[in-house]
Amino acid sequence: NGGFIVSGSYASSNAIAGGTSSQIDVLGLGYDFGSGIAARGQYGQFKSQYAAGNALSDVKYWGIGVDFHSSAANKINVSYYDGKDDGAIGGGSTTEIAVLDTYALSKHTQIYGQLASVKVDANAGFSGELGGVGAYTAAGNSAGNSTFYFGIGLQHEF
Repeated sequence: NGGFIVSGSYASSNAIAGGTSSQIDVLGLGYDFGSGIAARGQYGQFKSQYAAGNALSDVKYWGIGVDFHSSAANKINVSYYDGKDDGAIGGGSTTEIAVLDTYALSKHTQIYGQLASVKVDANAGFSGELGGVGAYTAAGNSAGNSTFYFGIGLQHEF
Protein backbone atom coordinates (compact mmCIF):
# COMPACT_ATOMS: atom_id res chain seq x y z
CA ASN A 1 0.00 0.00 0.00
CA GLY A 2 1.61 3.27 -1.09
CA GLY A 3 5.01 1.61 -1.42
CA PHE A 4 4.93 -0.14 1.97
CA ILE A 5 5.56 -3.89 2.16
CA VAL A 6 4.80 -6.07 5.22
CA SER A 7 5.57 -9.78 5.47
CA GLY A 8 5.56 -12.35 8.23
CA SER A 9 5.90 -16.04 8.81
CA TYR A 10 5.59 -18.57 11.59
CA ALA A 11 6.65 -22.20 11.57
CA SER A 12 6.64 -24.76 14.36
CA SER A 13 7.50 -28.43 14.60
CA ASN A 14 6.93 -30.76 17.52
CA ALA A 15 8.81 -33.96 18.18
CA ILE A 16 6.74 -36.95 19.27
CA ALA A 17 9.41 -38.31 21.61
CA GLY A 18 11.03 -36.08 24.21
CA GLY A 19 8.56 -33.22 23.95
CA THR A 20 10.99 -30.90 22.16
CA SER A 21 10.15 -28.63 19.28
CA SER A 22 11.45 -25.90 17.01
CA GLN A 23 9.91 -22.55 16.23
CA ILE A 24 10.63 -19.80 13.68
CA ASP A 25 9.04 -16.33 13.74
CA VAL A 26 9.89 -13.65 11.14
CA LEU A 27 8.54 -10.13 10.49
CA GLY A 28 9.65 -7.98 7.56
CA LEU A 29 8.95 -4.38 6.59
CA GLY A 30 9.90 -2.50 3.47
CA TYR A 31 9.30 0.65 1.52
CA ASP A 32 9.64 1.13 -2.25
CA PHE A 33 10.71 4.73 -2.90
CA GLY A 34 10.14 4.39 -6.64
CA SER A 35 12.91 5.19 -9.12
CA GLY A 36 14.26 1.65 -8.55
CA ILE A 37 15.17 2.00 -4.86
CA ALA A 38 13.63 0.07 -1.96
CA ALA A 39 14.62 -0.33 1.71
CA ARG A 40 13.90 -3.46 3.75
CA GLY A 41 14.16 -4.56 7.36
CA GLN A 42 13.60 -7.91 9.04
CA TYR A 43 13.46 -9.32 12.55
CA GLY A 44 13.34 -13.02 13.36
CA GLN A 45 13.68 -15.58 16.10
CA PHE A 46 14.74 -19.22 15.75
CA LYS A 47 14.25 -21.60 18.70
CA SER A 48 15.42 -25.20 18.58
CA GLN A 49 15.00 -28.06 21.02
CA TYR A 50 12.46 -25.91 22.83
CA ALA A 51 10.88 -27.64 25.83
CA ALA A 52 9.30 -26.49 29.09
CA GLY A 53 9.99 -22.81 28.31
CA ASN A 54 13.72 -23.33 27.67
CA ALA A 55 15.55 -23.44 24.34
CA LEU A 56 18.98 -24.88 23.69
CA SER A 57 19.22 -22.34 20.87
CA ASP A 58 17.29 -19.06 20.85
CA VAL A 59 18.69 -16.92 18.04
CA LYS A 60 17.27 -13.44 17.60
CA TYR A 61 18.39 -11.59 14.51
CA TRP A 62 17.70 -8.43 12.56
CA GLY A 63 18.67 -7.33 9.10
CA ILE A 64 18.50 -4.27 6.88
CA GLY A 65 18.94 -4.00 3.15
CA VAL A 66 18.57 -1.77 0.13
CA ASP A 67 17.52 -2.78 -3.40
CA PHE A 68 18.76 -0.85 -6.44
CA HIS A 69 17.38 -1.48 -9.92
CA SER A 70 20.26 -0.62 -12.23
CA SER A 71 18.02 -1.47 -15.20
CA ALA A 72 14.57 -2.95 -15.78
CA ALA A 73 16.09 -6.45 -15.73
CA ASN A 74 18.84 -6.05 -13.09
CA LYS A 75 18.45 -5.65 -9.30
CA ILE A 76 21.28 -5.32 -6.76
CA ASN A 77 20.66 -5.88 -3.04
CA VAL A 78 23.08 -4.88 -0.27
CA SER A 79 22.22 -6.29 3.19
CA TYR A 80 23.54 -6.45 6.75
CA TYR A 81 22.42 -9.08 9.32
CA ASP A 82 23.16 -9.40 13.03
CA GLY A 83 22.19 -12.44 15.13
CA LYS A 84 22.59 -13.25 18.82
CA ASP A 85 21.99 -16.63 20.49
CA ASP A 86 20.40 -16.36 23.96
CA GLY A 87 19.75 -20.10 24.38
CA ALA A 88 21.06 -22.45 27.04
CA ILE A 89 24.06 -23.46 24.90
CA GLY A 90 24.32 -20.12 23.14
CA GLY A 91 25.69 -16.72 23.69
CA GLY A 92 27.70 -14.75 21.23
CA SER A 93 26.76 -13.30 17.91
CA THR A 94 27.09 -13.55 14.14
CA THR A 95 27.22 -10.73 11.59
CA GLU A 96 26.88 -10.93 7.82
CA ILE A 97 27.30 -8.44 4.98
CA ALA A 98 25.99 -9.57 1.59
CA VAL A 99 25.65 -8.28 -1.97
CA LEU A 100 23.20 -10.04 -4.32
CA ASP A 101 22.82 -9.28 -8.04
CA THR A 102 19.75 -10.69 -9.81
CA TYR A 103 19.25 -10.42 -13.56
CA ALA A 104 15.94 -11.34 -15.22
CA LEU A 105 16.47 -13.34 -18.41
CA SER A 106 12.70 -13.49 -18.92
CA LYS A 107 9.47 -13.07 -16.96
CA HIS A 108 10.01 -16.46 -15.24
CA THR A 109 13.80 -17.01 -15.26
CA GLN A 110 16.51 -15.16 -13.34
CA ILE A 111 20.23 -15.69 -12.80
CA TYR A 112 21.92 -14.42 -9.67
CA GLY A 113 25.26 -14.08 -7.97
CA GLN A 114 26.01 -13.37 -4.33
CA LEU A 115 29.05 -12.33 -2.29
CA ALA A 116 28.80 -12.56 1.51
CA SER A 117 31.14 -12.17 4.45
CA VAL A 118 30.10 -13.87 7.72
CA LYS A 119 31.87 -13.33 11.06
CA VAL A 120 31.14 -15.40 14.17
CA ASP A 121 32.47 -14.31 17.56
CA ALA A 122 34.28 -16.67 19.94
CA ASN A 123 31.16 -17.34 22.08
CA ALA A 124 28.67 -17.95 19.28
CA GLY A 125 26.36 -20.93 19.46
CA PHE A 126 23.76 -21.76 16.83
CA SER A 127 23.85 -18.23 15.36
CA GLY A 128 27.02 -19.28 13.51
CA GLU A 129 25.26 -22.25 11.97
CA LEU A 130 22.50 -19.95 10.68
CA GLY A 131 25.19 -17.80 9.08
CA GLY A 132 26.58 -20.92 7.40
CA VAL A 133 30.01 -20.78 9.05
CA GLY A 134 29.75 -24.01 11.07
CA ALA A 135 29.51 -26.24 8.02
CA TYR A 136 33.02 -25.24 6.93
CA THR A 137 34.99 -25.70 10.15
CA ALA A 138 36.96 -28.86 10.88
CA ALA A 139 35.32 -29.63 14.22
CA GLY A 140 31.85 -28.46 13.23
CA ASN A 141 32.14 -25.65 15.78
CA SER A 142 31.63 -22.22 14.23
CA ALA A 143 32.74 -20.13 17.23
CA GLY A 144 35.45 -17.61 16.43
CA ASN A 145 35.45 -18.27 12.68
CA SER A 146 34.73 -16.18 9.61
CA THR A 147 34.10 -17.07 6.01
CA PHE A 148 33.51 -15.52 2.62
CA TYR A 149 30.91 -16.91 0.22
CA PHE A 150 30.48 -16.63 -3.51
CA GLY A 151 27.47 -18.23 -5.11
CA ILE A 152 25.71 -18.25 -8.46
CA GLY A 153 22.39 -19.71 -9.42
CA LEU A 154 19.50 -19.95 -11.80
CA GLN A 155 15.86 -19.66 -10.73
CA HIS A 156 12.90 -20.58 -12.90
CA GLU A 157 9.31 -20.03 -11.76
CA PHE A 158 6.64 -22.36 -13.14
